[in-house]
Amino acid sequence: MLPFKAGLSKDGETVTLTKLGEIDSVIDYQDAGDKDCLHLVLLDTETTGLTADDEMIEIGIAAFQCTTEGQFTKYYKTKNWLNEPTRPMHPEAELVTGLSAAQLKGERFDDEEIEKVLDWADIIIAHNARFDFQKMNMRYKKVLQDKIWLCSAKHVDWLSHGHDSMKLSTLAYEHGFFYEKHRTDGDIHAMAYLLSFEYEKDKTYLSDLLSHRNDEYQALILNKSPFASKDAWRPRGYAWHPIKKVWWCMKRKDEIAVEKKFIDEEMSKEFPREIKYQIEDIPMSQCFDSEVVDKLLR
Repeated sequence: MLPFKAGLSKDGETVTLTKLGEIDSVIDYQDAGDKDCLHLVLLDTETTGLTADDEMIEIGIAAFQCTTEGQFTKYYKTKNWLNEPTRPMHPEAELVTGLSAAQLKGERFDDEEIEKVLDWADIIIAHNARFDFQKMNMRYKKVLQDKIWLCSAKHVDWLSHGHDSMKLSTLAYEHGFFYEKHRTDGDIHAMAYLLSFEYEKDKTYLSDLLSHRNDEYQALILNKSPFASKDAWRPRGYAWHPIKKVWWCMKRKDEIAVEKKFIDEEMSKEFPREIKYQIEDIPMSQCFDSEVVDKLLR
């Protein structure tokens, strides 16, 4: 295991980067003993572009076992699948992924095998989980309906650990390694290795991540707040729903309490009329589901 400030010279003037090796050997896998363990699936997807309508062209999955305290105990396998899209790839996506139409021709996702691995998982982890959840949920909704998703960008407090960027490649450089980017197996192995780092004795980034697996989420929906009030809501993480014509946010229960106080005490001074809102409990399995508002306002 490389030290926390991996690659940093003694005088603090230079950094040496090492190429990430095979994931079955670079992580210090601990003996689980009689500790409670979890099945983890680290997941990444590649698409024909970056919009909501773009199709998945690659799914990568790495399966691990870990203790509930956040120590990796076992590596099972990594597998990736390709799929030929029904529409042309965006040129930038082709450059980023290195995948061409010719390479994808005739490829099909093995849905049965993918669903089997997803069903095995206790927790699914992705580095931009909101994006990957939306794509995976469109195709594998049934098997994913009760699965807990965690985000290695959002659910680790990188800033408090001295890192001002959540970008995976930047975090890798700051931890002394680099990897083959923008192919699913490279990204998920980098994610796993990064999560295995100890930032203090017996505390890994995976520990931080897993501490959120029992978070309680709520959605706050502003029932009568016009789009023109965007300057008040957007900086606080609210999104505009163009069909329902409402501002809304989904956050942890403690964060929603802060929002409620802000509306009741601060925004009431700005707006002459009472701001009406509703708060609904959201299962952890739906904390990245953009369709939550649709379901609540049917």
